[in-house]
Amino acid sequence: MDARFLRRALELAELGRYTAPPNPAVGAVLVRRGRVLAQAFHARTGGPHAEAQVLAASPPEDSTLYVNLEPCCHTGRTPPCVERIIASGVRRVVAAHPDPDPRVRGGGFRRLAAAGVEVRTGVLREEAEALNAPFFRYHRTGRPWVTVKAAISADGVMAPPGVRWITRPESRRHGRVLRRENDALLTGIATVVADDPRMTARPHREARPLLRVVLDPRLRFPAAARLLENRDRDPLLILTSPRSSRAARRRLERRGVEVVVSPLAGPAPPGVPSALALPAALAELGRRGVHTLLVEAGPRLTSAFLEEGLADRLVLYMAPRFLGRGDGTGLFDPARAARPPGAGRAVLPACQPDRRAARYACLGRDLLAEFRLRTPADRARFGRSPRSDTTRTRGGA
Repeated sequence: MDARFLRRALELAELGRYTAPPNPAVGAVLVRRGRVLAQAFHARTGGPHAEAQVLAASPPEDSTLYVNLEPCCHTGRTPPCVERIIASGVRRVVAAHPDPDPRVRGGGFRRLAAAGVEVRTGVLREEAEALNAPFFRYHRTGRPWVTVKAAISADGVMAPPGVRWITRPESRRHGRVLRRENDALLTGIATVVADDPRMTARPHREARPLLRVVLDPRLRFPAAARLLENRDRDPLLILTSPRSSRAARRRLERRGVEVVVSPLAGPAPPGVPSALALPAALAELGRRGVHTLLVEAGPRLTSAFLEEGLADRLVLYMAPRFLGRGDGTGLFDPARAARPPGAGRAVLPACQPDRRAARYACLGRDLLAEFRLRTPADRARFGRSPRSDTTRTRGGA
């Protein structure tokens, strides 16, 4: 019975998945003796939480509240939900997952139990975490949830230099929707020089600003790049290395571009230019409150996110054509991957697709393939049964 109502709470939460961020998507169902009294979801930051909505909609005495995330116990733009729950007379709370936000992290459960409210948690735990994966990633690691997007041919080749599009307009429209789902969009200087992109989301009226990020170790940013447009709406951030020219930094800053020095990665293979350390770049974005990041880059940077295990989601647009493999044009090219001496060519990225979460669709004549990616640590954590995490707490215990 608990799983049935909690699954409904997850369905409701899904309705706010793209409007609630940076808040988590939360749904709530209020039930008395098997009858649903009220149900709601959190729609947007600053708006009423799902728990507050259902408590206001129906007399909640002697009822059970089902919610996919631990009720908040801190004051933000809205009062703490746990105090409203306690004051309402709700007898029992069933929550799928503790809140990873350090302002909560079990504090809501402890406050409810101390007030005599029975608490059960752990039901549909894995489903609840998957729904709010970016929120969990950000609060556990301090870095954004990373989606890597790439367009490839049927033989696994990304667009070589001089070829701007290999997919159809339907795929490109879908890619712009992806941009609107994210806080920031990242690319490398090679893409800026070759394609001169604007990197805008072409937003609707209520779309949030999109932070545009360029990794440019040597500060080769073109003076006439189209990325310099629309900075009043979609700000531009360039991450560069300590070796870049200070004069070049000052020239960009005078034009309203924020330039931040970030550390270099380790030694590059012979003939390959030095690159910025991606973990440090992600940490910098996390400090700025970026919860979700979309990477649209060339083969080298795309491969780097995959091989270092820093990608959480991979979105592929596959065109029904062959391009022929050239040096460094594959989605993941072992020739570029750093590998220990004596290792063979069978080098795999640190992150691997989760087959249970794969999704496929046709976009005109193109194929969309979407994968959740997991590192060995992720797979170890999710390998256990969600049922083993179920706990009960009674008031006064």
